[in-house]
Amino acid sequence: MSDDEIHYEIELVSVDSETIPIEANEAVILAKKILTEVGQPDVMLSVVFVSKAVMRNMNHEHRGIDAVTDVLSFPIDQDWLDLAEVSPENFGDVVICQEVIKQNAELAGLEFKVELNHVIVHGLLHLLGHVHDDERTEQLMSGIEEDWLGERIHQ
Repeated sequence: MSDDEIHYEIELVSVDSETIPIEANEAVILAKKILTEVGQPDVMLSVVFVSKAVMRNMNHEHRGIDAVTDVLSFPIDQDWLDLAEVSPENFGDVVICQEVIKQNAELAGLEFKVELNHVIVHGLLHLLGHVHDDERTEQLMSGIEEDWLGERIHQ
């Protein structure tokens, strides 16, 4: 399949009146590049921006952790796809909390756009099936992030 035949639909969504940062457009271009590199054709993906309160509720509901986080990923469930008669290209949602990303960027001495790219790549890796539930898988996932974003992302 040539690049001309690949179609990616990446939607930026605001929940709870969160502003979508202009830097998100650059992150969408990066996500498309990554999806092309890994050979994931014809993907529909949503990048959802939420407030701290919404993110905390989602983290508690889906992971049992009563704390705010920077990113959560939700792959589309195959049973839901069948029920909704939606095409299998629906890949999932990457949910982002800008407030946490800004705080993390400041603490790490990074620009906001660099940290935003990082969390979108991190969320995308989860949708591609990567996990970081032990030291080995965390190092593997960090290595992939560094391949796409540079080593400075984890300093």
